[in-house]
Amino acid sequence: MTDDVEIGWHFHPHHWGNGYATESARAVLDHAFSDLDLPVVNAIAYEGNDASFAVMRRSGMTYRGTSDRWYDKSFEWWAAERASPATHP
Repeated sequence: MTDDVEIGWHFHPHHWGNGYATESARAVLDHAFSDLDLPVVNAIAYEGNDASFAVMRRSGMTYRGTSDRWYDKSFEWWAAERASPATHP
C-alpha cells in the first residue's frame, strides 16, 4: 500500500469522443492540486490504450514509462505534478 493517488475514467462507449474524460480529468487534477494540495497525481493504462493516453496528454500529464508499481501487471504510467509557485526577482 502507498500514499500515491491515482486518477482514472470509465465511460460507456456511447459517450466516447465527446471530451468528457478530458474535462473530468482536468477538473479532478485542478481539485487535487488547488484544494487538496497534492504534489502528484498518477494515471495508468494498458499499452496501446491510445484514447486514454490522449486524455492524459490533454490533461497535462507526462509519460513516466512502464511500471508494475501498484498492481501485479505492467501498465503505462503517466503523472501530473502540482505547479511550483512562480518566483519573482
